[in-house]
Amino acid sequence: MSADAARPVEMFISYAHEDEAFARRLLNHLSALRRQGVVSSWYDRDISAGEEWVASIAEQLGRATIIVLLVSADFLASDYCYGVEVQRAMERALRKEACVVPVIVRPCDWKGTSFDSLQALPRDARPISTWDDEDEAFLAVITGIREVLRRLQDDPVYQARLSREAPARAVVENIPYARNPLFTGRAVVLADLHATLHRESAVALTQTISGLGGIGKTQTALEYAYRYREEYTHILWITADSLQSVRSGLAAVSLLLKLPLGPEQE
Repeated sequence: MSADAARPVEMFISYAHEDEAFARRLLNHLSALRRQGVVSSWYDRDISAGEEWVASIAEQLGRATIIVLLVSADFLASDYCYGVEVQRAMERALRKEACVVPVIVRPCDWKGTSFDSLQALPRDARPISTWDDEDEAFLAVITGIREVLRRLQDDPVYQARLSREAPARAVVENIPYARNPLFTGRAVVLADLHATLHRESAVALTQTISGLGGIGKTQTALEYAYRYREEYTHILWITADSLQSVRSGLAAVSLLLKLPLGPEQE
């Protein structure tokens, strides 16, 4: 795939910080593809000072077409890597929005994981750290990634998505809490919410999350808002534990949306 054929394919690299040396070496071996304009790569060391790291990771993970998982025991033990990044990556893979590529960097028991059905790199899923020549191992990884790029070039679904020139959505939001980096589980609930709120036959949709206090309703709503924020133009959060809080919330939303209030008092 040449630089003239398409814009660079966005790649997200997910790794445990114990494996940062492997991430840096992978980036070095990707240099030729980057210079050719074939791929653009991103990992969390690209976050600038002052940026909100959870939001930055969520944005990049939601945009990437290729998601590389650098798999080790530390990666599997990380609540954020496995519980958040892998879960989001596999959701996007199931919707045919991204290609997930596991790269085994150190020996570990990765069978039974959510990605164990995927073809792993290097060849025969032999961990990079066990190769006599690690450069040869990384070359095998790059060869595998080039094969993924060739498949994307021949994939009509991916090419159709590239050809669409939908404008980027400017999200207006007032979410009052930061995303919980340790949120895990509730995959079925979140998937059901997403499916219900995206039924094409409906004109307007409302979904209620109900249950006893303290079971995680607010955290589930919060995770949904952050996980799917790129699919919406407006995310408006109103606290409804009293009539006064509803009125205050609506007033704040009207100001956020710059609605003409006229003589209205409430």
